[in-house]
Amino acid sequence: MKQTSASKPKDEKDQVRKILENRKEQSNDHVNIGCKYINEKNLDEGINSFLHAIELYPLNAMAYTNLGHAYHEKGLDKEAIQNYKTAIILQPDWIDAYELLGTLYANRGDLSKAINYYEKAQKINREDPILLHNIGNTFLKQGLLDEAIINLEKAVEINSGVAYFHDTLGLAYSQKSLSDKAIEHFKEATRLEPNQWEYHFHLAMEYNAKASYSQAIEEWKQTITYGPSSAAFHNNLAVSYTREWQLNEAKDELEKALQIDPALEIAQTNLKNIQEANCWFQKENKKHFL
Repeated sequence: MKQTSASKPKDEKDQVRKILENRKEQSNDHVNIGCKYINEKNLDEGINSFLHAIELYPLNAMAYTNLGHAYHEKGLDKEAIQNYKTAIILQPDWIDAYELLGTLYANRGDLSKAINYYEKAQKINREDPILLHNIGNTFLKQGLLDEAIINLEKAVEINSGVAYFHDTLGLAYSQKSLSDKAIEHFKEATRLEPNQWEYHFHLAMEYNAKASYSQAIEEWKQTITYGPSSAAFHNNLAVSYTREWQLNEAKDELEKALQIDPALEIAQTNLKNIQEANCWFQKENKKHFL
């Protein structure tokens, strides 16, 4: 039986559709391969995989988005922006591209552009807690504390189990001089991720500001345990010890600070003051004995 002229174009369209579907599937496979390379920090191979994915199926918004992310990781922000924008053109509701553009601009300090792209992403999904956090964090960097707190509180409300949500909200409350609320969220961050030294650092600083030196001492200890080797951390712990009149402990910490950084002037000054104070106490004590 011969094909009619009407059925032939339909068969051709079906054939083209199958070819495109096959190429799209192959393209997505290369995107997945590229993502594995990126996770292994093999950026060049990742980029090659994403480029191959685009060659197979030039309408693949996910491929352009991942290529943009790989270029950003490589420090090629101009190329990253171009690929993110291409992804948006191909798929205007592709939220990942808007979020990544917002984060890129935020990292570059272009906060107004960051907010612009975050808000475009928010029109697609207003309940995305990571997006709400990123918007709040960008407002925080701009010094717009009320706007920051509104978005960060909403992020925590949606997902209270993310430590860095609480930490960033704590920073916003701290800058707003709401110390009790700041401490509440810093403590929750340390509870959720006890090995993250930055959260202990922020909590220690807040306790210091509140003159709660015994609590600050414990958080400085945790900061030192989990954080990088830092003369400043030991100096700060020494200051908290001094406020509690634990001068011998303060002296030990200042000596540790100067072992790490012998040129740290504030530690040198603090150690000299501690030594002079100890000498004064010894002289005063002798007066009371025969």
